[in-house]
Amino acid sequence: QAFLFADYLVLWSADGDIRTTQESQNTALDAFLTWSNNNEMTVNTSKMVFPGLYPEH
Repeated sequence: QAFLFADYLVLWSADGDIRTTQESQNTALDAFLTWSNNNEMTVNTSKMVFPGLYPEH
C-alpha cells in the first residue's frame, strides 16, 4: 500500500465579472475533484476553506 498526501492546493481566478469568476472556480473545482477521484485520493473537506469572492476596491 502507498499513501499519497497533498498538503496544499489553491484555486484562484480573477475577472471583472463575478459570474465569470464563479464559473471559473466551479470548473476548476470540478476538474480537481474528478482528478482526485480518478486517482483514488480522498479530499478532507473538513480542512477546506472557501474565503469567498471579493470585488476590486
